[in-house]
Amino acid sequence: MNTLKIGLIGTGFMGKAHALAYQAAGNVFDDISRPVLHRIADIDGERARLFQRQFGFASSTQNWQELVNDPEIDIISITTPTLLHREMALA
Repeated sequence: MNTLKIGLIGTGFMGKAHALAYQAAGNVFDDISRPVLHRIADIDGERARLFQRQFGFASSTQNWQELVNDPEIDIISITTPTLLHREMALA
């Protein structure tokens, strides 16, 4: 089965909601590529590492630009406060 490597920016409520949804999607829908939680980014490095362990991401970073520039990532979810989305989305 094909996989899609997920990058997620932000570890707040919406970050948790997205991580849980990606984990569930592969079990709920059998006709899609399986999402794999690849990398999490948060400005607070300790929080990023905790989130990585809690949800099973392969790696974490404090720098969202590293995540955006990671060629292994297929999909990026931006779950930061809305006022921060523009720069991240354009990158």
